[in-house]
Amino acid sequence: MSRPLVVPVSATGRLRLAHGDFEAELAPALGGRLTLLRHAGRDIVVPLPTDHADPLFWGKGGGYPLLPYHNRIESAQLHFVGAVFDLVPHPDTMPHSLHGPAQRRPWRLVEQDAASAILALDYAADADWPWASEARQSFALGDNGLTIGLTLRNTDTTSMPAGLGWHPYLPAGRVSHDAAIHWPLRPDYLPTGERLSGPGPQAEATRYLEAWTRADVATDGLDIILTASPEFRHLVVHSAGQYVCLEPATHVANGFNLAAAGHDFTGTHILAPGAVLAGTVRLSVGEISQRP
Repeated sequence: MSRPLVVPVSATGRLRLAHGDFEAELAPALGGRLTLLRHAGRDIVVPLPTDHADPLFWGKGGGYPLLPYHNRIESAQLHFVGAVFDLVPHPDTMPHSLHGPAQRRPWRLVEQDAASAILALDYAADADWPWASEARQSFALGDNGLTIGLTLRNTDTTSMPAGLGWHPYLPAGRVSHDAAIHWPLRPDYLPTGERLSGPGPQAEATRYLEAWTRADVATDGLDIILTASPEFRHLVVHSAGQYVCLEPATHVANGFNLAAAGHDFTGTHILAPGAVLAGTVRLSVGEISQRP
């Protein structure tokens, strides 16, 4: 990032980035969210409404970080190093917790130039997550899309379980991916613990996938392409009406508890004090005719 500047966020609470045919908008105070991403005037993510709701009930748009975990933790009870830590359940997923607290906290702007920005969150231990941490998101527009970097550092005095994820809302369209493994779900959207070959039932609105390298949504004459660095071995595909969510994650839903129960390949990480977990997500576009 050349000649970074520390700048104030606009009066609307949102800041703009632009490069070539791409434009993006960020809202640091609204959970470090991407609120808009467009290519040549066409939406790559569903725009987040300006009249955002309660932090527990955000509008279905934009994209946000899933830190220090994604998806559900069963009964809001985290099993780790032989102890059970009580978390706060989410009203939409009772009795489970959901998507980590980072997207419900205000982030601060660290650096910005015309096409890129860095946001940071200094997280103090609380009822939602009992370890202190520091998180960063970097956003950079390039010739063919947006690259998002996610970093999580344990700033506490003891080791903590950790994961990364990112949750974009993409316009509805035809979804394809190359995932080689799926995790069957219970009715409450928790994995059963089975890990099976193949992509799983295509008709299911929500799928937990693993071992993927690319996912696409064909919509509005464009191919919206999601890729990520190898840390993001897991992927959630969720289709609902006017949008599709393709959520890269380092671990499967409820992975910390599955790992504590002896399941393998959950993707969970343990960060010692000072240790860092990092990865990169990319949204790009291509013409439908160019799809492999």
